[in-house]
Amino acid sequence: MKVKNNRAPARSCAVCSKPFPKALLIPAASVRQPISDMIRQDHPAWSENGYICRKDLAHFRTAYVE
Repeated sequence: MKVKNNRAPARSCAVCSKPFPKALLIPAASVRQPISDMIRQDHPAWSENGYICRKDLAHFRTAYVE
């Protein structure tokens, strides 16, 4: 009898490259354009197909507000 693994596969944050369950990542397509532009300045490989962790997104949001 096989045991099913109910965990979602891990994906990596496009900024810090750390693996996270998909449920803990924000899709890049959901990030507002001005913040996405800031991320792309620091991480040229940033694309709308990737993901970003909440910590890194909070960092860029704070930088945008400042």
